[in-house]
Amino acid sequence: MAIQISGTQVISNSRGLTNIASVDATTVAALGAAGVGGATSLITDWTTVSTNASSLQISLTGDYDAITIELRNITVASNHNDHEVRIRFKKANGTVISGNNLYATVGGNNDSAAGNDTSFINGTGGEFGGTSYAYPGAANTRLTVRNQRDYAKGVDYNVNGFVQANVGGTLSYGQVLNGYGACVNSDNPSAVFFYLIQGRSPYLNSAVFGSGAQYRVYGVKL
Repeated sequence: MAIQISGTQVISNSRGLTNIASVDATTVAALGAAGVGGATSLITDWTTVSTNASSLQISLTGDYDAITIELRNITVASNHNDHEVRIRFKKANGTVISGNNLYATVGGNNDSAAGNDTSFINGTGGEFGGTSYAYPGAANTRLTVRNQRDYAKGVDYNVNGFVQANVGGTLSYGQVLNGYGACVNSDNPSAVFFYLIQGRSPYLNSAVFGSGAQYRVYGVKL
């Protein structure tokens, strides 16, 4: 027997939902947890990165088909103008996946004084100045990782980012990065490893996060 509300059928004789006008957030979450349709879950809300941290590691946990990590307002306490955000994955044993030709990126990596830039993923479309530089800058980047639990299907990623500079109190923006690629490695990555670098000789070395950088993480189940 079909069920009606105010003369409108909402459950058919075949037990199907019909004419549902809206669904609240609690019901959407319950349906997603039950595997009905796709669902996006906030894993970590906006969190401040520790000032002077040399790196940021974010675990790839949970039964998600894709995990997105966003970083905003990344600054470096430095008087140089050549900082980059770089990204690598980590294996389950904690080892950083590093080495030439382990990251196949299209439209993503710019110049690297470190040599072969297939040993990492570049997180921005250019370089930015430190907070003590004449034109201080900041970076923003977003990385989406897919199939992190199943390397056989191909662990691939998209990366987007841009840098900004403060020129006499006016913000200007650099080239936007839109890249994609795959991790050419035999293990399923367990974490994402973000780090900063001063990328041109003779300043080629690691840098640290300035104050105000934040990140958040969310996952998608298909």
